Amino acid sequence: MRELDVLKRRGKAYLLTFLFILGLLVISANVPVPRTLLASSYQAYKSLVELLDLEGSPLDKAVYSVFTHNMYVMALMYIPFLGVLNAVQAIFSTGIVIKAVSIYESRRLWMLLLSTLLIPSTWLEILAYSIAVSEGTFMGIAFIRRAWRRELPYYVSFFLLSAALLLMAASLEVILIRL
Repeated sequence: MRELDVLKRRGKAYLLTFLFILGLLVISANVPVPRTLLASSYQAYKSLVELLDLEGSPLDKAVYSVFTHNMYVMALMYIPFLGVLNAVQAIFSTGIVIKAVSIYESRRLWMLLLSTLLIPSTWLEILAYSIAVSEGTFMGIAFIRRAWRRELPYYVSFFLLSAALLLMAASLEVILIRL
């Protein structure tokens, strides 16, 4: 029964973190930011899109590129306690990029945000990031309580689950881009 209690506690934490990330994304896309930050965010976004070359490269290479990029972001979120800060920075930056794209490509912000949120890969990524932030926090607490060995199997298992979610998200994202 202990395992069921652990999973219930984690499920609640994942849901709260999921809602936090979703809210932060919407808020950060709507917050006023300096024009210079929007310009540099847009340039960084365009450079990343060009680097990933999702439409021109073979399917497996494109999926791998998206997966490794998102996996790096997620791995930073697994760092005990600091993962929360990494998540806030990554999600806030994503919101700013959405705002920058809406301005520099003359798109309505709410339409761009809505279309981003309607893509299934976005939900998979947010779920993976929610698990990452929560597990990083659980592991940080376990370090303080000197119970990290008991927490380690969950930490590793959910890291692998998060990675699998990101792989599914990357596959979906590339397929949808190529439609």
